[in-house]
Order: sequence, then C-alpha cells, then structure tokens
Amino acid sequence: MDELTRAAIWYSHHGKIANSRLHGIKAMRECSDINIEDSDGKYSFQYVDGLEINDSDLDTKDAF
Repeated sequence: MDELTRAAIWYSHHGKIANSRLHGIKAMRECSDINIEDSDGKYSFQYVDGLEINDSDLDTKDAF
C-alpha cells in the first residue's frame, strides 16, 4: 500500500504480514494477534493488540 492508502486493514485477527510495505496512514486498525516480519511501515497501527514485529523497519516517530 502506498502513502495515499488509509486504514486498509480493519478488524483482522490472528494474521501474518510478510515482505510488505505498510506506508499507508493507519494501515491496520482495531486488529489483534498480528505477526509482521520483513516489512516496513510508517504511521501504520492504531488500536492494535498483541502485535509482534520482527526484522522490520519502522521509519517514523508515530507508528503506534
């Protein structure tokens, strides 16, 4: 998703995101138990519970 995408993933649970660019604003909202690996993100997460991030680059001061 690019920087113009807004809130693309809602209410997802027990998922995995790998090798992705999460550059949209609030890419994930109200999700739980999500595993992210080998990805990068910016302004990506709002109201997310149980998030695990591995080997990823969060190039922002406001990722959460």
